[in-house]
Amino acid sequence: MIGGAGLWVLAGKKSAEYRGVAKFLAWLARPEVQAEWHQSTGYVPLTRAAYERTAQAGFYKQNPGQEIAIRQLLLNHPTRESRGIRLGEFQQIRAILEEELEGVWEGKVPPKLALDRAAERGDLLLRKFEREHKGAAPAAAPAGGAKKKK
Repeated sequence: MIGGAGLWVLAGKKSAEYRGVAKFLAWLARPEVQAEWHQSTGYVPLTRAAYERTAQAGFYKQNPGQEIAIRQLLLNHPTRESRGIRLGEFQQIRAILEEELEGVWEGKVPPKLALDRAAERGDLLLRKFEREHKGAAPAAAPAGGAKKKK
């Protein structure tokens, strides 16, 4: 998922900084580092090598619930549609949801109204994203070849 540090990496840094970033990412991508991170945090490992290393260490036998999400992710080969989060303006939409729900938690806004407002604001961002990225990626064909009704 692109966000936080990922946005920093993409923010037009100097060559020396990118060399440092590349070294850090290479270190972070090592199976032993990923396996340790996965076992310590509960985050899903990024590669099969880290998963297999964790399994060989007996981690899932001691913590069987930790393997459920990984098994689900490994059920099928990834497709263009299943790779990662594909939501334009994801971070801004997440912020909108948090803002709108804050009113619900404070008892100032009914839940339905907050969700409706979040959907309306999110839709505006998605339409903007769509206009800005028109033609950037081909649209997926509807499942089963069915045409969308108008």
